[in-house]
Amino acid sequence: MKSCIGLGLILVAVFCVTTADEYEDTPVCTGETKRLMEQRFRPSHLSYQEPDVPTLKATFSMGCFWGVESVFGALPGVIRVKVGYTGGIKENPTYESLDDHTESVEIEFDPERITYASLLETFWANHNPSDLKPVQYMSAIFYHDYIQMKSAEDSKLNQRRVLGEDTLTKIKRAKVFYDAEDYHQKYFLRQHANFVQSLGLTDQDFLSSWRATKLLGYITGNGDEQNLKQEKDALGLTDDHMSYLAAARKSGKEGRCSAAKKDEL
Repeated sequence: MKSCIGLGLILVAVFCVTTADEYEDTPVCTGETKRLMEQRFRPSHLSYQEPDVPTLKATFSMGCFWGVESVFGALPGVIRVKVGYTGGIKENPTYESLDDHTESVEIEFDPERITYASLLETFWANHNPSDLKPVQYMSAIFYHDYIQMKSAEDSKLNQRRVLGEDTLTKIKRAKVFYDAEDYHQKYFLRQHANFVQSLGLTDQDFLSSWRATKLLGYITGNGDEQNLKQEKDALGLTDDHMSYLAAARKSGKEGRCSAAKKDEL
């Protein structure tokens, strides 16, 4: 099965991620990253607290959802991100049978810390909205209310002025969001099996926890290092975990690699 790719451009002038045009497939982890993944940890018994704040939802499609999830997960004010399928009429789609659905991310964000307009800026900055793609990977904004619809339309007009051409981005009302299979959730974080095991992360955590969302962003090099230091205790991380995250961040594109061979994905 063809693997997914990381997406990204410069975000808020703080960090960079691999763009879709640079790699056709997700690279297999090798070298220093592969050796890093073999590191063992003592189980962490430090507690952490899921944020208990009112959130709003945003839903975007920007190509393969693995990289998109990590980009949004790193943003301050984003509480949770998960990947799935939406936009079509088929009930209960799967990765092997999407039909008219699109790979998407559903974001829960704290509007007191990050605005929907800021999320739209990240949306436009991290993919090519003028690139013709099949429905599975098309560019789309799925709005949840009238305010989001107007913001999306205004941002698309502005993007047209910036590009000097129209985009292929669809703006549609949000429909049922079907969660993708477990192995897709926080895909790049899952590759760090020993790190994950030491934190006791479960499939449910990968689907719906703030902790997994943030760790995905940091381990792929998308999050700000200062924010990570500030969230260390809230995330229940030891010094060994922090050192590991720092090493993973320095590994460049291999921080967004797969432990599996391409034909196993």
